[in-house]
Amino acid sequence: MNEVINELPHRETEIQEILDFVFKSRKYNEEFAMPTGMANQLLIEGPSGTGKTSVINQIIPILQKEGFGVKYLIAQDTDVRTAYSLLSKTYYHGASYSSAQIDNEILLLGKYPVIILDELQTLVMNSLSYNLLYLLTRKQGLILIMISSKPNIKYLINDKSVQDSFLPRVIRFNPYTTAQKRDIIKYYDKNHILSDDDISFLLQLIGDTGSARPIVYVLSSLLMNFTSQKDIKEQILEAYNQYMEVEVDSTISALSPLAKQILFLLFSSGHDGMSAKELLSLYNSSFPSVNYYRFRQAIEELENKNILSWVVRGLGRKKGVAGNIELSISYFGNQQIKDKIMSFLSYAGKI
Repeated sequence: MNEVINELPHRETEIQEILDFVFKSRKYNEEFAMPTGMANQLLIEGPSGTGKTSVINQIIPILQKEGFGVKYLIAQDTDVRTAYSLLSKTYYHGASYSSAQIDNEILLLGKYPVIILDELQTLVMNSLSYNLLYLLTRKQGLILIMISSKPNIKYLINDKSVQDSFLPRVIRFNPYTTAQKRDIIKYYDKNHILSDDDISFLLQLIGDTGSARPIVYVLSSLLMNFTSQKDIKEQILEAYNQYMEVEVDSTISALSPLAKQILFLLFSSGHDGMSAKELLSLYNSSFPSVNYYRFRQAIEELENKNILSWVVRGLGRKKGVAGNIELSISYFGNQQIKDKIMSFLSYAGKI
């Protein structure tokens, strides 16, 4: 396969590894008629903002040109009962899917079916989805590419049969260095409108490169008829705020009521972060009490959306460590966005 692609900076190796895996899997499926009872599985894992989805978006057209039938799915529904609709676009009550139903959907992809399942952690966090994962991983001839922002996702699966069939090759996307982040923003900045100082300012706002591309595109539109360089940072901030308003509306509106209430408490408390015990205590003193299991599910929902993260810090020599739940820089680093979120969540205190 000698296809030349416009490669995302600093992911050339990962792109080649993914393509090698897919083409070797096709060759294996063609040469060995004896069924193994397993799909060819690849797991791409790494923190948010490390280029996982961007790489996949570059690879999909190549696979389609080479005769693969590709279906890209993103598991972002909070109601896992709709997991099968990822494949069929049909709502099924309950979470029990037949092998024949899955077979029919895969058959539509042609001779060389590839399913790409993004945000895998969303499915793994709820045991109702395990039947779907089991059936996909057991499909002979299927090339199954899974993407997760959580490390060691297999150890979060609480079902022995799914663990036994979940046997992917793993490609790890490590976080970018600061220099690499700068290169990626330059890659997205096709019109060369950003100076090195401007890029530094943008990185201070966004933290990682996950939102860099849409922000740079908005910025390009804003600057189309803009000639004065002295106000460029104001334009960057405006582009950032425009992007985040859309992001806030789409992301937070999809959260469960419990997750919204927790987020409301974090913003209204005035703290950058607090321990799980402190946050649960604050929640139970503000709203009808919930148990730790439900509370943890809501925290994981916010983690999966890259709104919150667990941060472990040392307490000092021989004092051990402590874990805090903290807001990500994208949602906490700008007062205008904080005000937008607080306005959006203001009703949460009344739920």
